[in-house]
Amino acid sequence: MCNKNVHITYLPDDLLFLNSELVNKRQLCHNTGNKYIVLIVHDKMETLQENIEKFRSFQRTMHEKYGLHLIILPFDLICYGYEQSKYLNDNLENTILIDIQEHKFVPIEEVYSIIKNSQLVVTGRYHAAVMSVQSSTPVVVKMKDIKGDFTYTYNKAHGMLDKVFENMNIDETFFLRTSWDDTLDW
Repeated sequence: MCNKNVHITYLPDDLLFLNSELVNKRQLCHNTGNKYIVLIVHDKMETLQENIEKFRSFQRTMHEKYGLHLIILPFDLICYGYEQSKYLNDNLENTILIDIQEHKFVPIEEVYSIIKNSQLVVTGRYHAAVMSVQSSTPVVVKMKDIKGDFTYTYNKAHGMLDKVFENMNIDETFFLRTSWDDTLDW
């Protein structure tokens, strides 16, 4: 039965409301002196290996056509993070890998600074998308296929976009893609 007296309140992700002391605390620690794109992957190594030529083409085009370097930002050491990011860094040109081995993670204020100062974020991770939107940085999200279905990652990303762009008519395909091939072409 539907209870008409129940009121559901939705809250946006907490990363949309980072404490101003955090976002203003640290300037970009990995200042390249160049304009750049941030790439954050969240995939098995096999997926990246299968798409390496697409990543190379994307990186080359961004550098030759727009003068943009590529910062590869892993979010963790274990779950589709550092090893995959290092693989891309070793196989692409004009890239900077944010090395997280010493501290095991990148401090949130540094992640925010890297994302805020980029020209674009291309990510397979939801929280990078949230920080991109929070910092007004353009973002494209490569949704993750979980057991043959995009429902989980689509609902998270779409829900965030709905909340942020409430009462605005947006085309979600500007933000959400289903494969690296599609994402990097877009």
